[in-house]
Order: sequence, then structure tokens, then C-alpha cells
Amino acid sequence: MNIPNEYVSAIEKAFHDFSKKRPKTGYPVVVMRNVLKDDQTTVVDSNSLAFQIATKYSCIEVFERAQPIILEPVMDVEFTVPLEYQAGIMGQ
Repeated sequence: MNIPNEYVSAIEKAFHDFSKKRPKTGYPVVVMRNVLKDDQTTVVDSNSLAFQIATKYSCIEVFERAQPIILEPVMDVEFTVPLEYQAGIMGQ
């Protein structure tokens, strides 16, 4: 691979930042995989920020094409209420 390690760590950081807060809803991304195959660097244009921005925009584009779904939480809830309030709570 032709990418220096400092840029690889910038790419990983941008990917993890993207995964923590999903576009438009702000929820974390549960399942997403990013594979960095290869890229080219130049002395003039390459820096960590450029790779972070490229990673962010590539994640957004792929994410929108994937048509993701929002996973609703499912949970069991148990309430313990004093006897004098049970009738009012059951009525609601």
C-alpha cells in the first residue's frame, strides 16, 4: 500500500467519527465496514486533513446509497408502584 501510516490513522479516525454519529439522525451506525485498498499521495496536496475529508465524504455517499434503516430499541420494562397509585396508573 502506498499510503503513509499517518494518513491511515487519519482515515481510521474519520471513519470512527462518522460511525459515532449518523448523518441526518445523529444515531450511531451499528454495522458498517470500510476497506482501504490503495491510494496515491503527493507532496503538495496530501495531508491528514485531506484524507479525513475524503473519508468522511466517501462514507456519506456510500451510506446514502445503501438505504440504511433505523433499528428501534426493544425492551421489557417493569414498574413497581405503591398500591394507592395503581388504579390511576392502570387507567392511563
